[in-house]
Amino acid sequence: MAAPRSDGSPPRRRAWFGWLVAGGAVLAVAFFAGRGGFEVGLASPTPQPSLEAPLPIVFGSSLDPATGEAVNLTSTFRTGEP
Repeated sequence: MAAPRSDGSPPRRRAWFGWLVAGGAVLAVAFFAGRGGFEVGLASPTPQPSLEAPLPIVFGSSLDPATGEAVNLTSTFRTGEP
């Protein structure tokens, strides 16, 4: 027969205490991991608006080897067309 536990706390209380300690450990790790680089003063990446006009999207049947731009422009593609 098993000997009774000597700590005297009920199993449910021990389980809740264990979950409480585990949750606290997760919060502590998340807090310290989230602060990595904060004290170094790294710049925060923020998007900047572009002053250039957006590039047009064009389709062609080939590319110019010198410039890499589409040539023989087309507006449709059908089955069997290159």
